[in-house]
Amino acid sequence: MALGLNTISAGTIGGTSASSYITLINNNFIAIDTAFDTVLTDVEVATPTAGQVLSFNGVTSKWNNKSLADADIADKTTADAHYAKEVDETDTDTTKDKHISNSLAKSYSDHIISTSNPHTVTASQVGNTTAQWNANQIQGVTVDDASKSGGRVLSFNAGSGNLEYVDLTTSFIDLTDVDESSFTGKAGYFVKVNSTPDGLEFTNVIDGGDSAG
Repeated sequence: MALGLNTISAGTIGGTSASSYITLINNNFIAIDTAFDTVLTDVEVATPTAGQVLSFNGVTSKWNNKSLADADIADKTTADAHYAKEVDETDTDTTKDKHISNSLAKSYSDHIISTSNPHTVTASQVGNTTAQWNANQIQGVTVDDASKSGGRVLSFNAGSGNLEYVDLTTSFIDLTDVDESSFTGKAGYFVKVNSTPDGLEFTNVIDGGDSAG
């Protein structure tokens, strides 16, 4: 949109009287003001003062100049980094217009070095009965607790690829590399390596011995 402004150059100023120069300037301001009145048809400004803001009037569909109070904007009388109130650790107010100061903010390192449970989290809140907290795997190997009972220990089952509960071997003949299944009738016998040789067995015969030595 052409504003119809007067061109004011150095030559114009040099050959124009002071009053004529002022007239040119005033005419330009009038042209600009007229342009704004034409284009900004939804703005009505009456007696503007410093510090006012434009506020939309839903009834007239116009933007009007208003003071902060009239526009329902709270004035900030003191300067600080944030207009919202700082969090007070002891405050029970649940209003959400607060920020936390650097002195109260907790970092990642603050949490990992603490052993005091500062947030008072309970076992049920972290799901202590679910797998991620109840260790259903060790080093990626599944723990099968189907046969869990008192006195049993975990043993790796190469067939299933799982850790399973088995009875703890407490008897010599229960060892997997012992050929004997009973102590019955073996009084006075001693243990020797079998002929295979891949295990132990009872015997009461001395076959001689190693010729070496």
